Amino acid sequence: MLGKSNKKPIFALVLVILAVAIMLFILVPEPLDSSEVEADPEPSEYLDPAIRKLLEVPAEDVYSIEIERVVKPEVYEVTDSEIIERIITNLNSISVQDCEADSWYRDTRGYILRIYSRDENGKYGQDEVVLLGEDQSGTQIIGCIPLNIETEQVVEGDLDYDYIEELYRQYDN
Repeated sequence: MLGKSNKKPIFALVLVILAVAIMLFILVPEPLDSSEVEADPEPSEYLDPAIRKLLEVPAEDVYSIEIERVVKPEVYEVTDSEIIERIITNLNSISVQDCEADSWYRDTRGYILRIYSRDENGKYGQDEVVLLGEDQSGTQIIGCIPLNIETEQVVEGDLDYDYIEELYRQYDN
C-alpha cells in the first residue's frame, strides 16, 4: 500500500495532467467546416511583395485625364465621367512588377496618361503612367520614370492599350 508521502507526487501529477488537458481543450480550435474554408487563396499581389497595383485611385475622385503621345506633343484632355471610369477601372485592375527595359516595344514611344484627382478631403493628386505597349514576348510594358529608364511589366490584368490608342485617334482627328 502507498504511504502518505507517495500519494502527494501522484496527486500532483494527476492535477498537472488535468490542467494540461483543460488548456488543450480550450486552446485548440475546432476543425473548420468545409463551408467555412475559402476556395480561392489571396491574390498574388498580397503574397509577393515584388508585385503591386499599378494604380489605386477611386474613379469618382478623378476629374481629368490627359492623353499625350510622346512623338506628337499634343495633349488631349478627357473629362467625360464614363470614359474616365473605364480608364481608371482598367488601370486599378492591373498588377505590375519591375522588369528590365527592353529596346523594342510595339509602340516605342507610347502614350502618357496624366491622371488628376481630388479626394473627399479636397486634396489634389496627380499620377502619371506611360503605356509603352508590348515587348517582343507579348508582355505589356509600362514606363515608370521619364525616358522610361525603369519599366514595369503587367503580371495580372489586361491593360486596355487599344482603347487609349482609339481615344487618342478620336481626339487627334
